[in-house]
Formats: sequence, structure tokens, C-alpha cells
Amino acid sequence: MAFEFEEEVVEKKDYTKLVWAGVAILFLVMIGAMLLFSKTKPTQSLVVAKHILIACDFKDVADRTRALNLAKELRQRIQNGENFAKLAAEYSGDPTTARNGGLLSASPRGEYDKPFEDYVWSAPVGQLSNPVATSYGYHLIEVVDRQIHEVELYENDLDRRATEELRKQNIDRATQVPKATAQPIKPVPVTPAAPAPAPIAPVPVAPAEQPAAAPTPSATPAPAEQPAPTPAPAPAATQ
Repeated sequence: MAFEFEEEVVEKKDYTKLVWAGVAILFLVMIGAMLLFSKTKPTQSLVVAKHILIACDFKDVADRTRALNLAKELRQRIQNGENFAKLAAEYSGDPTTARNGGLLSASPRGEYDKPFEDYVWSAPVGQLSNPVATSYGYHLIEVVDRQIHEVELYENDLDRRATEELRKQNIDRATQVPKATAQPIKPVPVTPAAPAPAPIAPVPVAPAEQPAAAPTPSATPAPAEQPAPTPAPAPAATQ
């Protein structure tokens, strides 16, 4: 019995060592992953792009036209399958990047002219641009990689949510029917009506006197007035 008990004890000790060895290995793997992740994680937003610059003098109309036509021609050749790096080495007016196939180093925001900056931070990765004009000339640009810092991602998400919320509020305001606010009805004081005035008896009006009719002149002339007869003289008295 004592022998069997010793064998069991030995087996338990071996099993415990294996468990602790596995835990130690797992811990080391986790530490290594954390260190690797901390080294590769960007501390700011970065973009990597490549370009072909066709330099020109924008004040010279002929030179500007030449550069624009060449940029359009190279873009078409790249779309037809020609190698971007070879064309950059042959035609690019940027000597620093031409020998690297037009590849630019990773750059934070605000490193380029505004038209160039706007494209590299908004275009899909791998998309070839149309000719982009800057103060140097015309560029053909392709975004190789872009890493957005988590703080910027968070801010962008907040901006997106705020924009969506504002849009929803505007839609609700445009479609919502205004509701009348219920107000308590106050009794309106009624002023007793004044008694109606007594009817006024009509005043008799005497008919207007008709003016006397003027005599109508007769057609027959009136007879002329005869002179009164003269009385005869009284007879004289006889003596």
C-alpha cells in the first residue's frame, strides 16, 4: 500500500510541472504579442502614396498644356498595364522619389499641398488619380496605405453620429405636423345686452299745399268796360 501511495504522489508532481510550464509559455507569448503590437501601432495617422510629377510653369500656357497632356497619356498607359514605377523613373519631375518608383515616405496630415493632401486622405487605397494640379505641376497619385489613429477614428465617428442625428432632426421637423398646445378654456364674461329702445311713433306729415292754379286765359277777349251813365241834372224849383 505504501508503494502505491508513493507512485500516485510522483504522478501528481509531474502533472503540476507540466501545467506550470504551459502557463509560463502562454505568459511569454502574451508579453511578446503586446510588445509587437505596441511597436507597430501608429501614434498618429499616416499615409503612404506614390506619384509621378509632370512639372510645368503654370504661367506658360503652352508648357501647362504640354504637362497636362503628358499626365493624361501616362495615366492611360498605366491603366493599360504599364508599370507605374518604370514610368515614374522615366518621366517624374521629382528626382527624390523617381528612383524609388515614385514612392513617398509615410507622412502625417498637413505635409502636402492641399489638392494633393485632399486626395491622399480621401481616395480609396490603390486607386489611380486623374491629373492633380499643385504648385509644382500635375501629379498622378496612388495611395499605397493609410493608417488612421484611434483617436481620429473616434472623433470621426462622433462627427458622423452628430451629422446623422442632425439630419434626422431636420427630417422630423420637415415631416412633423405641428400640434396645437392644449390650453384651458377660460369663460368669456358676457355683458348683458342693453334693452331695445322703444319704437318711435311715426309723426304725421301734413300734405303740402298745392299752389292755386293760375287762371287760364280765355280765347275770347273780355268785353270792354262801359262808362258809368252820368246822372241827369235835377229840375230847378218854380217861384
